[in-house]
Amino acid sequence: MCAVQDVRDEGLARGGDLPFELLEKILAECGPHQPVADLLGGEPLLYRHLGDAVKLACRRNVLGVVTTNGLKLKEKAAELVEANLPVLQVSLDGWDEPSQTERGLVKGSFERLCEGVRAVQQARGKRPFPMIRVLTAITRANHTHLDRIQSVVAALGVSSWGVSNYFYINRNAHQRHQSFALVNGLSGSPQSTLLVYFELSYLSIYLIFFR
Repeated sequence: MCAVQDVRDEGLARGGDLPFELLEKILAECGPHQPVADLLGGEPLLYRHLGDAVKLACRRNVLGVVTTNGLKLKEKAAELVEANLPVLQVSLDGWDEPSQTERGLVKGSFERLCEGVRAVQQARGKRPFPMIRVLTAITRANHTHLDRIQSVVAALGVSSWGVSNYFYINRNAHQRHQSFALVNGLSGSPQSTLLVYFELSYLSIYLIFFR
C-alpha cells in the first residue's frame, strides 16, 4: 500500500538491508530533537538488527515505533518486549482469513497476525509497553466492512486503531508535488496514490528496511 516502491528498488540495488552503522548515525544526529522513529518496511521483523535498533533508539532518547504486517510477530514478540519497544503498530485490513488474505495474498495471514498480537500481550504481562496499535488502510475490498475490523481489534483487546484513507491525486497536486520535490532536492514520485501524514507535536523519522 505504501508508495515506497522506488525507494525499495534503490535499496535492493545497493544490496538490501539498511546498514546498522547508518542507523546509528541517523539516531545520533536526530536524538537531541527527541523524534519519533518509525521502523517500517519492507518488513522490519526481517531486519536482523531490529532488537538492537530499538534498544539504540531508547538510549538515544528517540521514541521507537515498529510498524509490521505481523506475520513474524509471534516469533519476535519476546525480543521486542525485552528491547523495551514503546509502540507496536500492526497492519490489519481484513476481518477474517479470506478478507485479510486478499490484502497480501498470504494464506494464513489473519491467524498469524492475531497470534502475534496475543504473543506480545502475553510477553509484556502487566507492563504497559509496547503499546499496541492496529492500522487499517481503507480499500475497495474493506470500506463497507470497517465495523467488522473494529470488532476484531476489540476482540484482541487492542484499544488503539488507526484508519488511513488513500486517494488519487489530480494533475495540479501532482505538479505541486514535483515542484516541492525539486525545491527540496527530493527524489521519487507520488506514484498513483498519496498518503498524507499529519504529525502535529513531534518530528517523525521513517526508517525503511529492505529485504
